[in-house]
Amino acid sequence: MSSPTITYFILLIGGFMLLFSCNNASIIGSDLVDDSEFFSSIVSDSTSVATQCVESDSVVTTYFSVTADQYAHTTYLLGSLNDPIFGQSTASIYAQMHLPNQNISLGTNAILDSVVLSLQYVDTYGDTTSRPDVYVHEVAEDIKAQTYFGSQEFAYSPNLLGYRANVAIQPKTKVTLKKLLAVKDTLESGEIVTIDSIATEQTTPHLRIPLSTEFGYRLLAQSGTITFQNDYTFRQFLKGIYITTDNQSQTIASFNVSGAKSGLTLYYHNSTGNGKSLYMSFTSSTVTNRFRHNYTNTPLSNALQNTNNNQELLYVQGAEGVAVQFDLPHIAELYDPQKVAINAAELQVTVLPDSEGNYPAPEQLALGTYDSLRAIRKSRISVADIKTTTNTEGQSLKTYTFRMPFHLQKMLEGEKTGEVLRIVVHNEQEKPHRAILCGPKHPQYPMKLKLVYTPVTED
Repeated sequence: MSSPTITYFILLIGGFMLLFSCNNASIIGSDLVDDSEFFSSIVSDSTSVATQCVESDSVVTTYFSVTADQYAHTTYLLGSLNDPIFGQSTASIYAQMHLPNQNISLGTNAILDSVVLSLQYVDTYGDTTSRPDVYVHEVAEDIKAQTYFGSQEFAYSPNLLGYRANVAIQPKTKVTLKKLLAVKDTLESGEIVTIDSIATEQTTPHLRIPLSTEFGYRLLAQSGTITFQNDYTFRQFLKGIYITTDNQSQTIASFNVSGAKSGLTLYYHNSTGNGKSLYMSFTSSTVTNRFRHNYTNTPLSNALQNTNNNQELLYVQGAEGVAVQFDLPHIAELYDPQKVAINAAELQVTVLPDSEGNYPAPEQLALGTYDSLRAIRKSRISVADIKTTTNTEGQSLKTYTFRMPFHLQKMLEGEKTGEVLRIVVHNEQEKPHRAILCGPKHPQYPMKLKLVYTPVTED
């Protein structure tokens, strides 16, 4: 190994260890690392950062799909927001159903009791007092076992399969269910009889949407037919369901579609007794989100159209919303007149104080590289947790710190061409969160890149 290579390696490892040994978040503008930690090192926080707000693209939202760079998520979003800064955002769900077994028969003289769609809660975002209307439609075209993005739409019937008005979104409140049980009892004569008994149980928080009687009887009619033979034949009968809400609500709820309380349940009785049910889950099925955003006449719309690359305010939003794209236009000057080794590099971004209200900032933001032509993510560089600190004036500040020394070193060495850098909401397909960030030109809390580097002398 040559001498310059050894020098690079030692300095980079030293910078990595120092950065991850820091436990306390630093205030914007304060020292992150001391140049005395490195022999002949230089500390700089004056590197130019050019920023631009862009609309996100190509967010995979498919439960079915697993790829090297996209994990198979199970949390799906439903609802709408009307935000004065970010405009209107809506999230809807398309889903197939999975039969519990093959060749299903519901017995003789099956009679419908009810049919219910249920979704197990994860959380909610926005105004928790908002009460949306929820609608369920039947999908009218095939949903295939493939990757879909948040822009995907499927045709659906305008006729409702189900509807629930003024839904109280309660992700922390258990649901009380009544269940009809057939209990055997012995009379004084010795005769054994069956008595109907009602039992109650407290179950995991979930949303229940009653579906139409007409749809329930259509399901009952499939008993013992080829429709209930397997998933393939069933999906010829029911291609999928489309779940959406009215556009005037102020909350987006998240649901675990693989949860035990998520699925479609047909309740019925037959000649052998009461309290019977057929449960169809979302597992082994394709589920995907559809996201829509309308930024018309909002401050965000102005930022998206702003060609000034050094904005005072920046915007990020999950659910295939918006991202911060940035560049380091003068970073190559570090290699002039001689090469350097990047010991430490931290990009610090502050949430604009008093900008959250009903919309808390994301718990995590992610920094990644994207293809400059197709806006598809190529790699993830850093995930930053939100940290709350207090400045010298006693003001509470929320910041994100991205560590990127190795990526900057590769940029200097010319190995990162054809890529752009973006900050997005981490796991944005599952998070509707948004944040207003202080940009490079913010007068109090500017976005800054803090560098520690060492000039390298080649023998």
